[in-house]
Amino acid sequence: MSRRPLRVMHVIAPAAFGGAETVVQALAESSVASGRDASVALISQRIEPPPLLQGLRDAGVPVDLIYHGRRAYAAQAAALESVLRSRQPSVVHTHVYLADFIGWAAARRTGSPLVATLHGHTGGSPGNRLYEWLDRRLLRRFDAVICVSEESRRRLARSGCDPAKLHVVRNGFAPRAFLAREEARRLLGIPQEAMVAGWIGRLSVEKGPDLFVDAMSGLRGGDVTGVAIGDGEQRASLEERAQRSGAPIRFMGAMPNASRLMRAFDVVVLSSRTEGTPMVLLDAMAASVPVVAFPVGGIPDVVNEASAWLALPGDAPALGEAIRNATGSAGEASARARAARATLDRDFGTERWLADIDRVYASVLA
Repeated sequence: MSRRPLRVMHVIAPAAFGGAETVVQALAESSVASGRDASVALISQRIEPPPLLQGLRDAGVPVDLIYHGRRAYAAQAAALESVLRSRQPSVVHTHVYLADFIGWAAARRTGSPLVATLHGHTGGSPGNRLYEWLDRRLLRRFDAVICVSEESRRRLARSGCDPAKLHVVRNGFAPRAFLAREEARRLLGIPQEAMVAGWIGRLSVEKGPDLFVDAMSGLRGGDVTGVAIGDGEQRASLEERAQRSGAPIRFMGAMPNASRLMRAFDVVVLSSRTEGTPMVLLDAMAASVPVVAFPVGGIPDVVNEASAWLALPGDAPALGEAIRNATGSAGEASARARAARATLDRDFGTERWLADIDRVYASVLA
């Protein structure tokens, strides 16, 4: 008797931008491009379609959009259950806690095996910490959980998840197009001759944009300008902090497909307090842009002092000194960027990524 082909449905409640959204898009697109049967269910909290929708459709990924307003959890679960009964996936793969909750509620009614990816719990507000605590308890009921770093696996095991169900699979990188440096700088309004430290992400506590501001304040009066792409609840306070400290930073707000602008920067800075395996890091490596980072979460699993500049976590002055060093030595910056690109090509290809995740699916179905 022939075995039923593997059919996977990814489920996410996407924000306007973010690492998990980038991962789901890359994973689904790479799966379809390689001949795998993959689709995506998007649980939208807003009337306007999420940006992820069009990108997936353009890549030929089957997409179901579920919208029932904010906190309409029962209606969202019922709608997802209907989608699951229609598409009949072999595995339901959820991403981030809202999708974990809705996916679990729908899949238990259809009997679909459940896999989640833990992209990283970030803490933050009391409400967010409560959701993450509930998520850790719920993940105990999943058939398998993919952790994007060894650190996240250890944390989840300590929270009570069965270690046998936890699988470390580092994010892969799907090739993408980057704008030429001149065009990217034109779009950002950056002078072609400027020395620029770039920062891309959500302006929230866990991403450490305040530490980037503090690091850049130590460079005021120098030759390096900071450019921050992203939005979030801290934007107004960060702009005030930068103005007060004299940090030379331009805040650009959210920009669609920001990763394509990577080559506008002379160095990319990751000032996160906590991380999984950040896609911004992989984007910078692919664009051959030198990286300055705090070695938190899965970052030290990807780069080291031979391929990036690493500063003591949380130490803004040390981060500023690393930015100064990275922008002050073109030869060393080029050498570390080449080493980082070699690491990316060797360890983070999509076929390795898909094969590792396929093994998780196989363990669940077995």
